[in-house]
Amino acid sequence: MIEFVKSRTTLLLGVSAAALAALGYALVLVGDAVISEGGSSATQNLVTAGSWIVFVGVLAALAGVGHLAWKMMLEQRWNDIWEVAGATVATLLLAIGHLLAATEVTSGSNSGAVVAAIGYGGWALVALGVAARRSVAEHKASQAVPQSVYWIVAAVALVLVAVGTGLPPASFGDSTPEVVGGILAAIGIGGILAAIVAAKARGQVVTQVFGTLAASLGLLSLAKLGVGISSAIIYSASTSLTELKIGSIIPLAIEVIGFIVLAVAAFQRSVEVPQRQKLAAASPSGGYPGMPQQPAYPAGYPGMPQQPAGPPGSYPGAPRGQQAYQPQQAPFSAGGEPVASTGPSAPATAACPACGNPLQPGTSFCTGCGTPIAQ
Repeated sequence: MIEFVKSRTTLLLGVSAAALAALGYALVLVGDAVISEGGSSATQNLVTAGSWIVFVGVLAALAGVGHLAWKMMLEQRWNDIWEVAGATVATLLLAIGHLLAATEVTSGSNSGAVVAAIGYGGWALVALGVAARRSVAEHKASQAVPQSVYWIVAAVALVLVAVGTGLPPASFGDSTPEVVGGILAAIGIGGILAAIVAAKARGQVVTQVFGTLAASLGLLSLAKLGVGISSAIIYSASTSLTELKIGSIIPLAIEVIGFIVLAVAAFQRSVEVPQRQKLAAASPSGGYPGMPQQPAYPAGYPGMPQQPAGPPGSYPGAPRGQQAYQPQQAPFSAGGEPVASTGPSAPATAACPACGNPLQPGTSFCTGCGTPIAQ
């Protein structure tokens, strides 16, 4: 799944998707703002146009996910492609849901939201599959800081978003479904944000656009919460037209801003990716896109503390004072006879093959870098 934020084409299509979503919801906002007592054809036209633009934005997201799946297929990366293939199917369901929603603006049907909810459920299954795969790998490696837990949280959060999306819309006198749906969706998006923040705190998310991404998710969560709260107010029997407009406009305005910030985050990441790739290519030992900048050392791996140069026979990056094995000459007496050593022989000191950290006998993992040590 990390491939989604490492493909520049996918990121640029994500920029388009978020920007189109912002434009579409902005038109819906304007439509709600000009609504009149007896209804308005201008409102209906604006809401319909906004829904179609949001659908085109989801198509752009589908193109980005599909591009990545096609690229993996050409590279024959069969072990990884199932995740992207599942995400492609889930995004396709989202697109179908928004297509139905655009055609149902005047009918009031909820089938589009239900199909979109199934799409979010598909994304939850993909996240759960990633969590299972990482959990198995972490169990084998006895990883101290597992990543699978973040994916489990994301999967549960996406289920909440799916349930909140699929609930029926509110009606005058019965706002409960939309109130519950808005709150569940807000908690779901907030859960995704919490997982990313926790991963960042443990150094497992390395990007310069973290703040922008976190801000966008926070705004989108706040917008869904606003939908839930405002629905409880504006769908009462005593609601005035002004209250109805205000209650609809505020959450939509927050959502528009959230998608704009998300588009900015995706664009910043699309600029960051080639820069990271150039840095990785220029590094003497490679690296990976998104890896923190480390000074280049003549030997060892990026980020390894500089060791003083050892005497002849030592190897690059060896711990201080550790030298390559030198055969020891047995001492001789004055008459030329060998003298047997009476003291205990010093145990051989092992070193980590990755970082050169001294290892105690029987150690299974390096205490310096965590590399498994074969016994």
